[in-house]
Amino acid sequence: MNDISKQVLWFIDNNKIIDTLDLIKKNEFPETNMDELNLYYVRYIKPMLLELNGLMFYDDIKIAVESGYNDITHGNLRSGEESNRFIIERGCLSIFIKGTTLKYKEALDNMDWHHLVDDGNIIRSFGEAINKIRKVDNKINFINGKTIFLCGKAVCDKHDKYMHYSMPIKTLTNKSLRCYCGKEAEYFVLPMPKVNALIGLSCYIANVNSMPLNKVYSNVSRIIHPYGFSDFDVNNGMLLWLKDLKLILSVIISMKDSTNL
Repeated sequence: MNDISKQVLWFIDNNKIIDTLDLIKKNEFPETNMDELNLYYVRYIKPMLLELNGLMFYDDIKIAVESGYNDITHGNLRSGEESNRFIIERGCLSIFIKGTTLKYKEALDNMDWHHLVDDGNIIRSFGEAINKIRKVDNKINFINGKTIFLCGKAVCDKHDKYMHYSMPIKTLTNKSLRCYCGKEAEYFVLPMPKVNALIGLSCYIANVNSMPLNKVYSNVSRIIHPYGFSDFDVNNGMLLWLKDLKLILSVIISMKDSTNL
């Protein structure tokens, strides 16, 4: 096959903001074949992937795209969308860390991230992060390597288990804060963002609309659970995977370009 049908191009490009689950339920897919879909992957997806070269987690994203391609061409929609979900996470994390602090990269490299999470040092949503910052200083309306600490727990010296990931409160604000034990707090502990917060914060840093990534993340997560779709049609599955992947990559490219990372 030398070209891609207008119907396939239309389906992938014009349905990018339509929920994937709604398309599955509607069950109106254009006729296609693996040769045509492989051509689309080579012609459109591979060049988009190259545009992300230079991101902190580019290698992870590249491997995930290739893994997803292998899974989806073998009829495994669930695993293909798992790769797409990971791409969202790694793309956003690349933007988020560069826009805040490399302490997050250290937390990953040292495998401290999950310990910080287990001890409650988390941000659950973008709204929670902004509210915590404004609670300390309502004049701050930006996220950087210092203000991100304002989203963390305020603790006294005795209860700071993560001194390496902490910042003295006095370097950030003159406001008096209390540790959970009742003593005056001396440090903010760096908070680890949950995925919803990660998407919102990275898009905020890049000044990019977070809604497309939030929607596609929600959809691919529901494909993985509760639906599974273990025996989904291979061609239709690849159409959906390409649709989701193209949207994901396009948003991450916009974020990268906006932040000059």
